[in-house]
Amino acid sequence: MVDRAEPVLPKDLAADAVHLVRSWLSESRIADARTVEGGEGARLLAGLLGEEGGLSFTRDFVDGVARPEDPFVAAVNFNRLAARAPGFLPLGLRLAVRAGGVASLTLPWAVIPLARGTLRRLVGHLVVDAPADGPAPLPDARPDPLARALTRLRSAGSRPNITMLGEPVLGETEARRRVANIRALCDREDVDFVSFSLSSVASNLTMWGWEEAVDRVVARLIPLLEHAGRTGTFLSLDAEEYRDLQLATAVFRRLMDRPEMRGMGAGLTLQAYLPDSYDALVELTEWAQQRVASGGAPVRVRIVKGANLAMERVDSTLNGWPLAPFSAKIDTDANFKRMLEWALRPEHVDAVHVGVASHNLFDIALSWLLASRRDVLTVRSNLSAGAIVDPLLGPHGTTVVAPHTISGGDLPQMHGITSAPVEWEVLLGMAPGHIRAVGKTVGGIRVYTPVVKPSEFEAAVGYLVRQLDESAHSENFLSAIADIEDDTDLFERERNRFLDSISRLDGELPSTNRTQNRQTEWREDDRDSPLYYRTPDLTDPGQEAGGLTAAVLGLTRGSGGDTDEQPVLEPAAVPDQIPVVSHTGLAHEPNTDPSIPANREWAAGVLGRVGDSTIGSEGVVAAVVHTVEEADAAVTRVSARGVGWGAQPVAERAAVLRRVALSLIANRDRLVEVMVAETGMTIADADPEVSYAVDAARYYAARGTELHSTVGARFLPCSLIAVAASWESPIAAVADGVLAALAAGSGVLLVPHSRAERSAAVLAGVLWEAGVPRELCGLGVPKDAALRDYLLSHPGVGRLLFRGDWEEARAHERQHPESRILAQSDGVNAITVTPSADVSQAVTQIVASAYGRSGQSPSAASLVILVGSMARSKRFLRQLEDAVRALRVGVPTDPATQVGPLGEPATGAALDALTVLAGGESWLVEPERVDAEGTLWSPGVKAGVRKGSTLHLNRAAVPVVGILHAFTLTEAIEIHNAVGSGLTAGLHSLDAEEIGVWVDNVHAATLYVNRAITPPVVERRPGGGWKHSRVGPGGAPGGPNYLFALGEWESLEGEQSSTLHLRGLSTGVTALIEAAQLSLDYQEFDLLRRAALSDALLWGTEFGRVRDVSRLGIERNLLRYWPADAQVRMCADGSLTDLLRVLAAATLARASLTVSSARPLPTAIMAVLAEEDVPVSIESDDDWYERLAIGVPGVRRIRLLGGDRDRLARSVVGHPGVSVYANPVTNAGRLELLPFVREQVISVAAHRFGTPAQLTDTLF
Repeated sequence: MVDRAEPVLPKDLAADAVHLVRSWLSESRIADARTVEGGEGARLLAGLLGEEGGLSFTRDFVDGVARPEDPFVAAVNFNRLAARAPGFLPLGLRLAVRAGGVASLTLPWAVIPLARGTLRRLVGHLVVDAPADGPAPLPDARPDPLARALTRLRSAGSRPNITMLGEPVLGETEARRRVANIRALCDREDVDFVSFSLSSVASNLTMWGWEEAVDRVVARLIPLLEHAGRTGTFLSLDAEEYRDLQLATAVFRRLMDRPEMRGMGAGLTLQAYLPDSYDALVELTEWAQQRVASGGAPVRVRIVKGANLAMERVDSTLNGWPLAPFSAKIDTDANFKRMLEWALRPEHVDAVHVGVASHNLFDIALSWLLASRRDVLTVRSNLSAGAIVDPLLGPHGTTVVAPHTISGGDLPQMHGITSAPVEWEVLLGMAPGHIRAVGKTVGGIRVYTPVVKPSEFEAAVGYLVRQLDESAHSENFLSAIADIEDDTDLFERERNRFLDSISRLDGELPSTNRTQNRQTEWREDDRDSPLYYRTPDLTDPGQEAGGLTAAVLGLTRGSGGDTDEQPVLEPAAVPDQIPVVSHTGLAHEPNTDPSIPANREWAAGVLGRVGDSTIGSEGVVAAVVHTVEEADAAVTRVSARGVGWGAQPVAERAAVLRRVALSLIANRDRLVEVMVAETGMTIADADPEVSYAVDAARYYAARGTELHSTVGARFLPCSLIAVAASWESPIAAVADGVLAALAAGSGVLLVPHSRAERSAAVLAGVLWEAGVPRELCGLGVPKDAALRDYLLSHPGVGRLLFRGDWEEARAHERQHPESRILAQSDGVNAITVTPSADVSQAVTQIVASAYGRSGQSPSAASLVILVGSMARSKRFLRQLEDAVRALRVGVPTDPATQVGPLGEPATGAALDALTVLAGGESWLVEPERVDAEGTLWSPGVKAGVRKGSTLHLNRAAVPVVGILHAFTLTEAIEIHNAVGSGLTAGLHSLDAEEIGVWVDNVHAATLYVNRAITPPVVERRPGGGWKHSRVGPGGAPGGPNYLFALGEWESLEGEQSSTLHLRGLSTGVTALIEAAQLSLDYQEFDLLRRAALSDALLWGTEFGRVRDVSRLGIERNLLRYWPADAQVRMCADGSLTDLLRVLAAATLARASLTVSSARPLPTAIMAVLAEEDVPVSIESDDDWYERLAIGVPGVRRIRLLGGDRDRLARSVVGHPGVSVYANPVTNAGRLELLPFVREQVISVAAHRFGTPAQLTDTLF
């Protein structure tokens, strides 16, 4: 027997709790569940979820049939689902589903309402219909659906806790509408308890502007709480996300500390799956005790386990932050009990009333016993005058409410609105039989009752999907709820989990998982560890001839022996660990987490220095190049040091780059400060730039070692590489070029943009501090444009890495055709939205894609193409307008600013984009000039943009988005492909066939599906370009092929083979080699064969596959290679062996090929080329150069064998977009395949509401 002199602890009550659960289950088994509200729907849904495929069927039914606005889209989805109707469905319902699926495509407007009616039978018991907007019904009016539902709940002994579901709040118009809905609920006589979330009453809350967010939410809620006080409605604030915890707690305390709220009660939800919640509960309790001691009313805390784990996991995975909730469910269960133990102490309940929200019968039993034995079930303090007792509570507690008949106008202080000391709360529609049994013991149960307007039922999709997933996953008690009465194994499973969680209460108190602290970033802890980068496996199976053949044969698929089949993608899944480590060993450096107070303090300190910041100025002055002689000296100095650097062992160079990564981490504050001060970037835009630079240092350190392990070729570094990047990315793009050059063994001359000179100076200083010699990484700030051009075109510059405007890159190429420029430039980026898209998600991601860096980011979207009925969607336009108007425009020193200043006052085309409407255009949101200088503009949206218009075809780099319409997806693709650039493109569609068509036809280097267009990320999303977004040869920066173009190559013949068979090679390559056999001697034939095997191995493992090395699981980042249009030219001094070797690579890559030769080719080879439809022209070198000067349609790449590279460059300089590959021919597969393929990255959101989605599992 428990000693009453000692405090009653959970472990003392475990056995009694198990016994009580057994009695409840017996009661539930005896009861006729059909008499319980929602019993039929609950049984039907439980059986459906228990059947294989039932969860995915139900989830797809909810998301695919209830959500779409377009009836035809819903009909197509219904048609696809009908054949999957699970056998558990009652025969009549199953036949109705299948018949409806057949008829849906011909009569969608008739069938889809019936389908949605079927859906309501499955999930209707989980939500309640809300009344339509408008005045409250008259007292004698017929009860609305909500009134009838509330009457049924109360007649069953339950007390509703109403929460209004709605579309995501993207702007203030919707936020005000949601507040009005809450007010309307407060006005109802049958509603006395309403819950709402932070995100439902205020839009666009940014953690960087935390104080502003708190002030804004408090101001929004003051009149709402005052209104609730007058109507006697209890309000409770929900915190749905980890980032909401501190914000909601601060808002709640600030509200309840107001003098007029002292006598009023209100509630706050805390989630036990967050370790932080225990400390939050302790702090809240101490505050509430002081409040009550000074005459204030108690407050209420609703303790839940947490329902947002899936999206928390997505947030952590994508950002590289530790998972905020507990990773193990057992720890959540233990923390739930830990919080209950604290909350249910008598001295605490007096100040903080408790809502125990759980369906776990063991937890309910434990909390009931704990509250009973501690005698905290009844009110221990005096009631306010005028309060009444809620008769629904039963004999074990009291609810104090203020009557709706309070009169007398505004009261100086709200009185009498509080709650029962302890209540138990469950979700509507879940296990009604259990609820009835439990209610007989604990009294009336509070029922969390979601309501949604029937016309907006799609707003309930997210809530329903979360509940379905929770009910289906075996780690949750809800998965056992339907069968635990009769299934002994399920009972034992849950009992053991319950006892296990109690045994963990004696351990250490939990602490937060989020410990990032930028204020201590300077500490050199072991960040450069295997966690952040594993040493890549550089063992090449082709080092021995026999090993190469065996490796290729191991890849061979199919009877034909081809190795170019694309594999099926791995299914979308939750990652095994966070941070995720990629296949190459890279774990991305996390951005700053603004939800952590220490980080916000750090940011405030950084921004506080910006106004008077001169950081980097001294470095700029010291680096100014005044004369040609000084420019020559700088080139000579860096080039000489570069020779020694290139001769150093590659491991030593890699070690220096890894030290650079640590130095970048330690100097994040200085780098952010100079970016904000010099370029006007917001801190939210500047911070990821530093993370990118850190990733680049680590990534290139490893890729640099790969250069020197390439089989079949030797890498020869340039002594000097010049780096010139635009100001829009003053750290990330610049650091990418500098670090890539260093990794390639070259000296670097950094020539900054005039608007980002200080940023470059600070970056250079960071590298010097890390041990990069000043002479190796030189900073040259030219005095004028002429000196800048002289530096960048200096004959001592081996490569020029350029980022910025395409016109500037082209101008340099025209003036200096011999210059080896590798450039990535900006362009027009468009997002296509089809009728199958999730409208709210699309709007959210469009806004995130378009207005970052005030529309100046090279990857910023400037066009939205609406397909079909989406162009008529009032909801889309309403939400887009609301979201854009909600963006915070301001100076970059304000942490809440989201749209900062332009780099210079808007003039010319930029000003026209902001102020002028072309034919047919209108403003959905008109930009407004905010400052006198003309650099600060509010964001805008132009509707009615026409094909071929200025905004369609040209990038303005301002915060304006144009909306175009397309009748079909095919037309939308044509609209996109009409632009001259090819940097990024986006699609929002939940139709797998649409996604497949779009990704195979859109011309852009990086494609984004159902997610925002964002700046590049090292390895995950390399920043390549197609068409005018790329100048010169080379791979995408931040990708696996980038370094290979940063130097010269010479061939290594390797060991001869002992056999000459062609097994493992593709049919086309085999035919080519066999045709060439009579034209080659033994050694030449063996070289060609081994080179082809090298191609085949790389093709089978990388180039011929769609690969995702990032391993994020819930986001696919796929790298694939498209065949390129190319011409192979064998000049007079070229060799037939080299031609055949290159043709073998081009044949494997399936390039669209033409061949030009200075001399006739053997007849057998000509026959093979003719069979492959490869045109061959025989012409002299002079004729060929002259023909190229005129232009060769369709040729984008030229592989030159022999001849004069500089003469070729001069010949094609008048034709933009032609890249020249003139390195000596090698046996290395990667080097010889690269001229014939184009890299493309496809980044796909592979989840719905955090649950892995199979939408793109079969995309390839």
